[in-house]
Amino acid sequence: MSDDKKLNEFKIQYTATVENPYYSDPQNNRFLMYFDRNLVKENVRDFMHKDIPFWHNFDSQKYEINLYTDQKIDTDEKYTVQECTIANPYFDYKSRKKITKNGASVYIESSPLVNIEIPQNEFEKFRADHHIVADSNFGLGIDIIEPGLMNRLKFSFKKKFK
Repeated sequence: MSDDKKLNEFKIQYTATVENPYYSDPQNNRFLMYFDRNLVKENVRDFMHKDIPFWHNFDSQKYEINLYTDQKIDTDEKYTVQECTIANPYFDYKSRKKITKNGASVYIESSPLVNIEIPQNEFEKFRADHHIVADSNFGLGIDIIEPGLMNRLKFSFKKKFK
């Protein structure tokens, strides 16, 4: 969409239709999901050296992810509505969501300091915050309510006793 050389920023937009988009868990609950693996830095989560500091060199990123379905969704489900804000000395991370009856949008902003060594005594907090990003639904997952009267009754009953 745009390439700003002065701000060193470019924007990409794409639209896709996925033929079999739903994931089913072992309890036969269906979900529509999209996760951007660039946000969770596996090399941070897996870093084990005690004698070498971690070199932090990630780029700033902003995402807007929109998922829509022709199915009815659970607008109150924990992972569908989960948001996250982290203010780490080495990066800021924020995700905000807007949920509608047939879709959802997530707005993610990750702003790290770049080209810096993280001292060993501060690394565990840095790693723990990356685990929080991973556990905070770092993308968008939507819980689908199955059509039919019996499924809606089962859904309502399950929600009251969870």
